[in-house]
Amino acid sequence: MEKEFKPFLAIDPGLNFGWAYWGEDMLVPSRVGLERTKGKGDNWEERSLMAANKLHNLLIDSWLDEDTLDRVVCEWPDFVGVTSKGGVGKLHCLIGMFARTVDARGIPFQRIPVREWKGQLPKEVVNKRIEQRLGKPFCKQLKADMWDAVGIGLHYLGEF
Repeated sequence: MEKEFKPFLAIDPGLNFGWAYWGEDMLVPSRVGLERTKGKGDNWEERSLMAANKLHNLLIDSWLDEDTLDRVVCEWPDFVGVTSKGGVGKLHCLIGMFARTVDARGIPFQRIPVREWKGQLPKEVVNKRIEQRLGKPFCKQLKADMWDAVGIGLHYLGEF
């Protein structure tokens, strides 16, 4: 018996975050996008609130049927081997803000650890796998964090 498809949103988290929405079938995302926050440097708190607000606006956008959205899946980074100044800690805080934003709409939020969906694969290998699965015509629209959002969604579907 074939698994019933339920619409979902995949997110590659960050102050600028990529997203991919599977709303019609399992073959290819219905929509993809990149949300950017303005600002630089030390205003991380302000920019993280802006990013969470952008996610909120995305969830209530007219094209997305919130009532049929089964869940939001989001990459969850590991701490192993991290050397940046609080980068992963801040990202975890931001993901918590994203989870709260999603939960407030009554939608389940699911973390997908990096080690489970792509491990140590270089970006070029990840992008090539996505291109092989979805085709060059679809992938021409992908840029920056949109690639990983699509990869996270494909992993969730068992297609990565």
